[in-house]
Amino acid sequence: MHSWIETMYYNSYLVTDTELKLLKREETLDTILSLKDTPFVLCVTYSNKKHTAYKSTLNYNIEKFVVTTDLGDVVIERKKLQSILPTLQKWYNVVEGKENTSTQPTYFTKAEILNGSDNIHRIRQYGIEKYYRENAEIEKYRNTAFLNLIVHILNKKSNA
Repeated sequence: MHSWIETMYYNSYLVTDTELKLLKREETLDTILSLKDTPFVLCVTYSNKKHTAYKSTLNYNIEKFVVTTDLGDVVIERKKLQSILPTLQKWYNVVEGKENTSTQPTYFTKAEILNGSDNIHRIRQYGIEKYYRENAEIEKYRNTAFLNLIVHILNKKSNA
């Protein structure tokens, strides 16, 4: 049986005054968006192999807070997150008409979101003007720990 310290070693989690909630990657974004109580500690692991608890940050503000990851601290500003998240979710949305396929392809992969896409087929499918307009907005966040974290915890959406 694992101790709670071993559990925190391998998992993403939220700690408040009243709970320790282990998080699956798929739950993390919703957890961030629904934060209400302070103080809290939020840790996310990319690899499930590195300890985060000993270096975690205690947060007292839900508008600007630190998520401790195994790659370092990430500052989340709720206003920035809310401004870019709708675009990221549209880009990682299942392509219209492909909702019932086994692969459920998205308009863009997570790698394309992080680095930009040169796949003209995907860009046309999404909308050329819309892609370049939205890409200019995302470009402001490229190569940042903030975008890396948000894309890591982004969940595939389907309109079906």
